[in-house]
Amino acid sequence: MDLIIGHSRNYQAFSYSQAYYIYRDAIDHGEQIGYLDAITRSRQLMDGHKWEYFVMILSFIGWGLVVLITFGIAAIWVQPYYTLSFANFYNELADQQTVQPPLRLSMRHNNQLTRQTVHQAMIPLTILNSNLICFIRRLGRKAI
Repeated sequence: MDLIIGHSRNYQAFSYSQAYYIYRDAIDHGEQIGYLDAITRSRQLMDGHKWEYFVMILSFIGWGLVVLITFGIAAIWVQPYYTLSFANFYNELADQQTVQPPLRLSMRHNNQLTRQTVHQAMIPLTILNSNLICFIRRLGRKAI
């Protein structure tokens, strides 16, 4: 019985998984939308795509193990990859959906998510990574 209840909860969670993206996208386009409307649109958007979402989640199990093995250090690289992968999943679904425009995650200033804006968002993370690597190297030298 618990297995059936757990399965139905996951099924509902997958249906509601895109609500955040839909809400933010509508707000960015100046559309007034409520939370319940975003949830309803998410259910509509995820019709027929829950299995794809589940497989995508499964594809990150290996990355989760890498984060655990490195005691969280790998999360510096894995978390942005994870976040952008699921945002791109939303973009793909929104491109396929023609009933509820505008369903497209976008940057506010030019209404499109470009490789350049993603790269610009990653620059502070790269600086943080290089500082972290230098710090770890210094710790290793002091220990010797």
